[in-house]
Amino acid sequence: MLKNIFFDFDGVILDSVQSKTNAFFKLYEPYGAEVANRVVNYHLKYGGLSRFEKLRYFEEIILERKTNQKQIDELAKKFRELCFNEVINSSYVEGVINFLDKCQKLEKRMWVISGTPQEELREIVRYKKLDHYFLGVFGTPGKKTDWVNQLTKEHDLDRKESLFIGDALTDYEASRNCELLFLLRETNDNLNYFKDIDCFRMNNFKEIPGNLEKNL
Repeated sequence: MLKNIFFDFDGVILDSVQSKTNAFFKLYEPYGAEVANRVVNYHLKYGGLSRFEKLRYFEEIILERKTNQKQIDELAKKFRELCFNEVINSSYVEGVINFLDKCQKLEKRMWVISGTPQEELREIVRYKKLDHYFLGVFGTPGKKTDWVNQLTKEHDLDRKESLFIGDALTDYEASRNCELLFLLRETNDNLNYFKDIDCFRMNNFKEIPGNLEKNL
């Protein structure tokens, strides 16, 4: 029986990945389409990484230039300006609200763990009036694996009764590192990265695999 569920946010609860993809492209478009496309590909492959880690990679590895924390913070500010309103106005992933309602009625314990900066993430969750579903909402600078391990210990969770729902390799790695079941929200953007990974899959919350749903 599944009693505990960890959710990624962008691409799992809100269909907001494209908003952030567009923002990264616009941020690096002045350096040319080749650079902007490399940025987007990295962003999609490592969807759950902090934007600060991504921006440092873009600056130091793709653009091959030295940077400092002040410059990274300024880029992160520009990134937020490009996508924040689009994110909060994004549609829900199909079926997710009904799924959250069902899990709440069944007294499942639920958390959000995301690569979005924590205070920004909590602001979005409050704005969307989703906070009543979750025991906690956690983001960066904490790592997903660290958050899951910490919450598992704090709440004395049985890992065999726990599920992580995500759409990125970082979500899958956190679930694997913490010995949880993993459910992939499969999209055109992540399909290639998960083609050789054996895990539960769905396109939306109306398509929960039967052998998972029966254990709710």
